[in-house]
Amino acid sequence: MKNKILNSLLILGGLTLSSSTWAQGVPDKSLADAFYFEETFFPVYVHENNTESDAGGSATKAVATQTGWGIDTHTTFGYVWSSILFAVTYNYYNVKSSRPVTPDYEGLSELNNKQEWGLTLGYFLGHWRFSFTEFLSATKTFSQTYTDPTTGLPSSDETHTDTGGSGYQIGLGYDFMLGGGFGISPTLLYRNVTYARQSFD
Repeated sequence: MKNKILNSLLILGGLTLSSSTWAQGVPDKSLADAFYFEETFFPVYVHENNTESDAGGSATKAVATQTGWGIDTHTTFGYVWSSILFAVTYNYYNVKSSRPVTPDYEGLSELNNKQEWGLTLGYFLGHWRFSFTEFLSATKTFSQTYTDPTTGLPSSDETHTDTGGSGYQIGLGYDFMLGGGFGISPTLLYRNVTYARQSFD
């Protein structure tokens, strides 16, 4: 019998791969008190070309495709007591993308960053997992830099920063155990966050 709970999740298209000592068939009362750790991680890939002309329609100039990579992680750490989870959750999102300069169109570099943390209350019912997180703090930053095609120098550099964020997150998952403490666990997350202030540089 183990006295720790370890969930390692890899989400790809809403599918979660997990390792857990909790959901292995019928809940065991001897596992009622245990530490809990859950890490969800999946990559983010950007590949788009949505440039429009000011007069409407698509641009007629040579516009490069914007590409980039990033990560989206969700970390929860806490303690399970009598099937109830008391934990802290931290979410981190960071994606950087860019498009190169062409002879007749400007280049672009973008950065999206979000961080949220709050208190989580969860419940385990057999293979089902329910969780509710109240975010106590959240920040979001979006920056973009345009490069002039003639000079090769930045023509515009701006950053939007949102602070004073609050909100909530609801999670619902089900563990399909494969044996040895591993399973595939589809998980649905709904997150709602609002911000009190925004600055522009």
